Amino acid sequence: MARQASGYAPLVPQPVRVLLARFADWPLQAVRLAFAAGDPAAEAPLIVIDAGKVLARCPVAAAEGVTVGLRVREAQLRCPAAVLCAHDPEAEAAAFEPVLRAMAEVAPDVHLVRPGVAAVRARGPARFYGGEEAAARVLLGRLDAFATPDCRPSAAVADGLFCAERAAERARRWAVVPPGESARFLAGLGVECLGEPLLARQLQQLGIRTLGRYAELPRADAHARFGAAGRHTHRLASGEDLAALTPRNPASDRSVEIDLDAALAEEVVATCRPAIDALFAELAADSLALTEVRLRVRTERRRDDRLWRHPWQFDAGELANRLRWQLADLAASGPPAEDLETGGDADPVVGVQVIPVGVGSPELAARGLFGDRPEPRVIKVLTDLQERLGYREVATLVPRGGRLLKDRRLRVPFGTAPPPVRERRLDQPWPGRVPGPAPARVLQRLAPAKLLDRAGVPVTVDERGGPSADPAALLLAPRAAPRPLLAWAGPWPLDERWWETGEDARGARADRFQVVDAAQQAWLLVLVAGACWIEAAY
Repeated sequence: MARQASGYAPLVPQPVRVLLARFADWPLQAVRLAFAAGDPAAEAPLIVIDAGKVLARCPVAAAEGVTVGLRVREAQLRCPAAVLCAHDPEAEAAAFEPVLRAMAEVAPDVHLVRPGVAAVRARGPARFYGGEEAAARVLLGRLDAFATPDCRPSAAVADGLFCAERAAERARRWAVVPPGESARFLAGLGVECLGEPLLARQLQQLGIRTLGRYAELPRADAHARFGAAGRHTHRLASGEDLAALTPRNPASDRSVEIDLDAALAEEVVATCRPAIDALFAELAADSLALTEVRLRVRTERRRDDRLWRHPWQFDAGELANRLRWQLADLAASGPPAEDLETGGDADPVVGVQVIPVGVGSPELAARGLFGDRPEPRVIKVLTDLQERLGYREVATLVPRGGRLLKDRRLRVPFGTAPPPVRERRLDQPWPGRVPGPAPARVLQRLAPAKLLDRAGVPVTVDERGGPSADPAALLLAPRAAPRPLLAWAGPWPLDERWWETGEDARGARADRFQVVDAAQQAWLLVLVAGACWIEAAY
């Protein structure tokens, strides 16, 4: 079957002008609206807390010294009369719905950034109302109906969401950042406005305190030092925000259901292909991209329901491939139990339902949430390999939570999005893990070695976690000459179940060393039960 050419959208050549409206301290407004009429708490100073810290506070509490991020106990000491209210995202979103409807009366296709902040493309309103500043004034005039002393709206027009929100934060009423001036406007702002507290602290420790200084760094250096977060935030600091304005509820019911009676996977895919092509034509007509889809396959006796995510965006050929993979997995799982008992034939497919779940702007999907999309020829080679070897055999590696290096790699089939951060448990502390930078090579199977002291005796770790002697040499093979060590660090204890090697080592204590030999080669070693193993090389 001929392969359809890759259909992802090109990058936007010019930044998108954004008209953004912002209500300062919207959590306070949601709390005020939740109070019943006449409730005395509605007139008291308010503090909204989240995870034991202050998320938002009213002007009275602010005057008493309560700051965002302050611990609850300290906030109570500074403002004893304040009423503490828990952060409720659902209530805040519900309270913001009337504001979104009011914005839609001024400009269509409202993009919800978060409760309290929303945006639209500036081009249409600017033409209709006679300029960007006029459009901002009209929008604020409509939103003033929702203002309170604690929560007033502001608006800004700029290139991209990031710059527009920073301008709205600093505007008394409205602000307009001229096209192409985002980098100059952002240059004087502090790095803490990037929304990455850890990265901001690291930059400040390096003496980089403004976005302008950060933007002066080569992007490759920011990426190498801070990873994906460094690359993304460097783009923001440089005024190169790729604004992805996705209208609310962009996907009405676009699900497609195909009834059929086929036993072979290729027959099913061929029958469904016209409906898939029609779905993508409909999405293209509405300037939308599909990034997440649910495929529901019904047979005479079973139903297989699977959610497929794409790291960039699907085209019709890729979605057909996903259907083919799902059918292959269904066939590999074997016939139903009743067929095995009666000796019946294979369970034929009687229906396929395609349900779009993630539908959004093609501008964001062109770059993707997981890095730039590869060249079309690379995609073709890799998908051809998937067809020959099986889709799981061509994979990329993404990080996941874990203490052992081999446990921190997750294989993801090429063309599928990795699980969310929470599912990969990247947000958990994992005490005992090796800090960065990551080793260049991680051994799939640990290699035996010996860590020796000056007398040639193997180094061990005592009950108090200290080495029996200073490491002096590393022996990589029984008949090899020991390698003198230039430097070493450790040991760092690791108390959890060890790797599976045929011996029951569950619950054994392990200790890590980092050593550098005379050839300037750095190694990560693990000592467990008196044996030394090589875990990785730097």
